[in-house]
Amino acid sequence: MCRASLAMYNTHEEVDRLVTGLQRIHRLLG
Repeated sequence: MCRASLAMYNTHEEVDRLVTGLQRIHRLLG
């Protein structure tokens, strides 16, 4: 429960990090 609420609290930051990582990978592969 605590972990789930913490994940929801950090969702925006996690998504930003994920998108940045994907863009970096896309740039390397593209």
